[in-house]
Amino acid sequence: MGALPVRRRARERSGVTEIQPAPIKDKRWVKTRERLVRAGFDLVGRQGIGALGVDEIVGLAGTAKQSFYNHFADRDAFLLELRRQSREIFETIVTRVNASVESPAERLAQGVSVHARMALLDPLHARFFANVAALTFTEEQALNVGLVADLEAGRASGQFRFGSIEAAVTITGAVTQVIVAHLLELEQDVLAVPMTQEMLAMLMRGLGAPSDAADQTAARMTNRVFLMDAALLTG
Repeated sequence: MGALPVRRRARERSGVTEIQPAPIKDKRWVKTRERLVRAGFDLVGRQGIGALGVDEIVGLAGTAKQSFYNHFADRDAFLLELRRQSREIFETIVTRVNASVESPAERLAQGVSVHARMALLDPLHARFFANVAALTFTEEQALNVGLVADLEAGRASGQFRFGSIEAAVTITGAVTQVIVAHLLELEQDVLAVPMTQEMLAMLMRGLGAPSDAADQTAARMTNRVFLMDAALLTG
């Protein structure tokens, strides 16, 4: 399959996906929380989870230490909020672009491709997604209701053949993380499409999709996502 060019400067034009503010009317409270959360995403994305100390967070955010504890009980609570927001950002986009897609296999393929494209459009949140270890199945199930539903529907329709839904969710999440991590480090964005297509096809075969169907669906849905207007994904 021919690769579709994706220009690196698209990252600079599109910026990053907006972090949704907490439902509090006090604007200063909201702004402080947003600064803390953005600092957390930045720290984890650049230096990994080990860099996520309260001192480092407030230092980068430019807030007082007490401000952190006005919003979060501790570091673990803060990390849980980052995880929730990260998944919510990506899942909201996936839900939007999958709204008109009925095939479970196509929905899954397009969802993974959206994560891949976001590595180029929103590296701040993509780096966090790639650098944070997978959640437990219970957490994944709660945050990825759409993925679980598509896997179950795909199995019921014969598009996928796997035994354990837990294993299917885990491998899908892990492969998606690997795709995002690889795309973040690409020297040339032109390689993003063929790399995503190949790894996505391998994932679908691992879920029990027939080889030809896996290759065709991966190529079709990856091409579709990488040709989408960036505003549809980051708006």
